[in-house]
Amino acid sequence: MKKFSLTEVSKHNSECDCWVIVHGAVIDVTNFLHSHPGGLSALSKPGRSGCDVTEHFERIGHSENARGMLRGMQIGVLEDPKLDIEGSYLYISHHFPM
Repeated sequence: MKKFSLTEVSKHNSECDCWVIVHGAVIDVTNFLHSHPGGLSALSKPGRSGCDVTEHFERIGHSENARGMLRGMQIGVLEDPKLDIEGSYLYISHHFPM
């Protein structure tokens, strides 16, 4: 699986090119934005596009179907899931909870 830095993921932050991170997995949601049940802004607004949205994803309580859809859109994993863009450490796994 291809590895991406958080800096690289953060560059994909528009409606035309939108990546997010969920549990350390890098997901290209560009083609899904207009189909998302929560609307376009649920994934494309600042603080979500090009960012780690794990907390938002889990807070909403997505279904197993939604988790499966994410797996289908996964393009890679974070290169160093313990380092954020500022160099601070955080915990992210590379796998979606089952």
